[in-house]
Amino acid sequence: MRTLTFLLFCLMMIVPQEGSTETKSSFTDCNDFYHAHSYRSAVDCYEQLSTEGYSAELFYNLGNSYAQLGQTGHGVLNYLRGLAISPGDSDIKGNLEALKNEHGLFDAERTFTHKFTRLLSLSQWCWLLLTLFMCHIIVSFAVFRKKIINPKREWGLNLIFFLLGSLCIWSAFNHYQDWQKLVVINDTRLQVSPIDSGSAGLSIKQGRTVAPLKQYQEFTLVIDDSGRKGWVRQEDLVPIIIEKR
Repeated sequence: MRTLTFLLFCLMMIVPQEGSTETKSSFTDCNDFYHAHSYRSAVDCYEQLSTEGYSAELFYNLGNSYAQLGQTGHGVLNYLRGLAISPGDSDIKGNLEALKNEHGLFDAERTFTHKFTRLLSLSQWCWLLLTLFMCHIIVSFAVFRKKIINPKREWGLNLIFFLLGSLCIWSAFNHYQDWQKLVVINDTRLQVSPIDSGSAGLSIKQGRTVAPLKQYQEFTLVIDDSGRKGWVRQEDLVPIIIEKR
């Protein structure tokens, strides 16, 4: 089931997405609230538009509005949602980095694996995988027809396609796991056990991203980028990827 979900997610990333359904006039109204420093009204306006459709610009403006209100968790959340749609947006990346640095949300040192898989975006890895698949079909057809490629070299080409395809799948799945993370939207603590009376552990700031491990009643066991584990109330966590309504 998890593999099927991953494949469907990849398909969503390589198929051109329809534009958001928000009207230009409504979006302009929200922007007017923001420029008038009515950030709460701007948030309410953008949130209403998000029920009709999404866009990177919408999440970018929503992140800016939350940041102005001092709600760092929601600000980080919406910047990340914007990057999920437009991974190369330098404005979103810049504001996200500035917000995290301002509140001491420094990222852990990135591993070689993380740096390598981020050479391309998730959609680019998926496109590369699709291109390799199409090339493999063409090569296989050429071998079958015995016109272009010597059949004796087929095993070598198949091995190359297999290795490159596996690399693309591994890199894309690494990206996919990042988008399955949750954002802490309120300052809270990592509880030792999933009960109200459980002894509280280390604090965790709003704006941190965590990976879910399992759930128990209204709590979720999570692990952050530094490897710390603990139980957090589900009301303090929001997934980056929005579930379809």
